[in-house]
Amino acid sequence: MKHNKILKVPATEKEVIDKITCDLCGKEIERNFGYDVNDVQVSHRTGSNYPEGGSGEETSADICGKCFDEKLIPWLISQGVKPLTKDWDW
Repeated sequence: MKHNKILKVPATEKEVIDKITCDLCGKEIERNFGYDVNDVQVSHRTGSNYPEGGSGEETSADICGKCFDEKLIPWLISQGVKPLTKDWDW
């Protein structure tokens, strides 16, 4: 037979993301939890990956869609990159 007792758990605090701002222009990046998608992901991961786990470092930047299109893509093109734009569908 299992016997239960009531334990009082003190209130805790948890750090959560309140907002994200663009590292280039400083404006808040809108997070839309609806149907619209406007997502930019810029990161570089290095390290080791094994079946039982892995570790390493990730360097990332928060960039809004406008700065991605108007600042980052033109700079990449000026460096000789040919960005690929394609349709996507899940």
